[in-house]
Amino acid sequence: HTARQIIEALRRPVDLGTQTVHTSTSVGIALFPEDGNTTSALLKAADMAMYHAKENERGTFCFFTDELNARAVERL
Repeated sequence: HTARQIIEALRRPVDLGTQTVHTSTSVGIALFPEDGNTTSALLKAADMAMYHAKENERGTFCFFTDELNARAVERL
């Protein structure tokens, strides 16, 4: 619910006087302690989830999964 609210809020046009700016965002979600027990581990997991969201459909959100990590390791 919160991720959808963030995405919708950032999707609204912003009037900058002479220009209107349109933005969008993709959100990656990692949960403590399942996806990491340190700040850096959680950020890494959320980053992987965000890039997965961008690959599939921009302007959406994705939760981190072990499968995302396995794909990253496979690519390396």
